[in-house]
Amino acid sequence: MLPVSFYVGAHWGVNGLAFAWVFAIPFMFFFILPRTLRIVDLRVADLVTCLRVPVAAGAVMYLAVSLTRWGCEGLAPAARLPLLVVLGAAAYIGSALLLDRKIIPDVLRVVRGMRT
Repeated sequence: MLPVSFYVGAHWGVNGLAFAWVFAIPFMFFFILPRTLRIVDLRVADLVTCLRVPVAAGAVMYLAVSLTRWGCEGLAPAARLPLLVVLGAAAYIGSALLLDRKIIPDVLRVVRGMRT
């Protein structure tokens, strides 16, 4: 699927390739999803439940970065980028921790593993 979509999209240059990617990946995901869920013995409802917190945290991060980007248009790009990266990470991690307190032990385990 991807090679064919890239071949067709390449006719319109880089924008065509980007559009081919944006079209092909969701199509493949929804085509393959039922088979994959059946193989791993998982229901769609279980998958949605698992994705609820990361999607919500991603939305909070997007909103925080977008509003900050809009508010600091006068800053030089070299100063703005680190600010947006740190703010985005803090917004994602903070909102994920607020939405699901059960992940705190997992986060601590990862942080401790990084120190060793």
